[in-house]
Formats: sequence, structure tokens, C-alpha cells
Amino acid sequence: MCASLLVFAAASARSIATAARRGLGHWSSLRLVVTLLTIAGFELYAGIALVADEGDLQAIRTLDYVVIADLAFGIGRAWQLMHMRDTSFLLLTAHAGPR
Repeated sequence: MCASLLVFAAASARSIATAARRGLGHWSSLRLVVTLLTIAGFELYAGIALVADEGDLQAIRTLDYVVIADLAFGIGRAWQLMHMRDTSFLLLTAHAGPR
């Protein structure tokens, strides 16, 4: 799963860079690539820890949170692509605090 995420991040970076050079896109879209690489890094960390020790509860928790974050990021990105609303991370965290 981590390898496919890395390939997708590389392809996304290439298409964003090409669009930005042609004046069709924005370099700020590289946040997508940074987020995907961060998710891939945590997946890799948790995977290596689980291979080393199958009973490592911290690695299992990390992988659980990574899967949830990956799903939430994917849903937010889909909403963004459908122009339904802006789901940037800063907006989500601004509304998540106590009121």
C-alpha cells in the first residue's frame, strides 16, 4: 500500500509541476503531495514496526490512525474536486476546538 501511495504522490507532483509551468495550475497544490508523503511515511514506520514485532500495540494504533486520516483526507479531497466546499486542514482544525 505504501508503494502505491508513493507512486501516486510522484505522479501528482509531476502533473502539478507541469500544470504550474504552463500557467494552468498553482504550486500551492503541492500540499497534496506533502500530505501523501507524510501518510506514506507513517505507513512505512508502522509497517516496519509490525514486521519487527507483531504484538506492538503502538504500531497498530499508529496504523489505525493513519488509515482513518487517509480516509478522511480522501473524502475531503473528493469534496474539493467536486467543488462542494473547501476542506483544508486548517479549516477543519479551526472548527474542531472547544466552543
